[in-house]
Amino acid sequence: MVAPTGVAALNVQGQTIHSLFQLPPGPQPRAKRIAGAAKDVIEKMEVLVIDEVSMVRADLLDAIDDSLRLNTGRAGAPFGGKTLVLVGDMHQLPPVVAGAEEQRLFEEAYESPYFFSAMSLRELPMVTVTLTRSFRQADAEFIRLLDHIRAGTDLDDTVEQLNRVVEEEMIPEETRLVLTSVNARARQFNEQQLAQLPGEAWTFDAEVNGDWLDNESQLPSPAELRLKVDAQVMFTKNGEEWVNGSLGRVVQLEEDFIEIELLGDEDLGQHVFVERESWERYRYQWDEKRRRVETESVGSYTQFPFILAWAVTVHKAQGLTLEHVRIDLGRGMFAPGQAYVALSRCRTLDGISFNRPLSAGDIKCDPVIQSFYQSIDESGAGDSA
Repeated sequence: MVAPTGVAALNVQGQTIHSLFQLPPGPQPRAKRIAGAAKDVIEKMEVLVIDEVSMVRADLLDAIDDSLRLNTGRAGAPFGGKTLVLVGDMHQLPPVVAGAEEQRLFEEAYESPYFFSAMSLRELPMVTVTLTRSFRQADAEFIRLLDHIRAGTDLDDTVEQLNRVVEEEMIPEETRLVLTSVNARARQFNEQQLAQLPGEAWTFDAEVNGDWLDNESQLPSPAELRLKVDAQVMFTKNGEEWVNGSLGRVVQLEEDFIEIELLGDEDLGQHVFVERESWERYRYQWDEKRRRVETESVGSYTQFPFILAWAVTVHKAQGLTLEHVRIDLGRGMFAPGQAYVALSRCRTLDGISFNRPLSAGDIKCDPVIQSFYQSIDESGAGDSA
């Protein structure tokens, strides 16, 4: 099991794509010969599962194909003869194409940056399975509106209905989480809110052991976590009395534990005592005795499982289920799928508010994605589940 980002890999207890295949960062990474335990894993594995495939670029998927051909000795077989399982929603967050130079590269070499434009897939028959049941939302009308936002259909009427239904005063101020499209905006808002609280901030330093991620944005909780009493936080790991994405308010700060008042609808007012948690970073290795691929912990990261959460980015909220959100539309959402991800994090329409009325221009749907799904429908290759 692999994923394009460190956080996504942690969530599925897998490795990042770049780690498993030892690929360099940047465009059109070149496959290399892999030695030792990693080579054993690549040779012996039968199925490769890639999670969050909407964020996997076409050139990265081609590099995976090259690596598998090179390191299995099966140069003539797509992906070295391995079964490929790709999981994700293409209407959610897209792959990152950084700057004009990379954009030009994709325009010259690929039809689009998305995984399905990879040259390696031209040789493979692709069977698709569409998951049609929503587990986050139960209201049929809300699901219908989200489907229109997701596909970019009937937008004028959909936006009008959303603006009519969404009412700011429904949401208690103390349980709001602001979703914004820009990381700098979320960081600035959180720092401002923390500074307004009285008293000195406590700083909790993470403990890192073994091989861990260098990128601050890929950490499950900050390396230096600054908190004050009354700070609003979001949990970043599941526990017995909370889940990843639960909101809380700091009640008491101690060196070894933090008391949190939960702010969810079902647990509002409940107090929990939270200790530091550890996240493991894994790599795969071949167990010769058991004749199967096993996971091995190569590093750990220990910290209180929180981030400041008066505001978070839409990107960080992907995969979460939230009770109440205030969507900061700012000057508009700048990437395809952002509006859909922001709206669909919430369980109910009653839990959503906007900082200004939503407009059809806030909803960006890439026509390439629409064509991709249309081709699946027209080919009859997809099954529903």
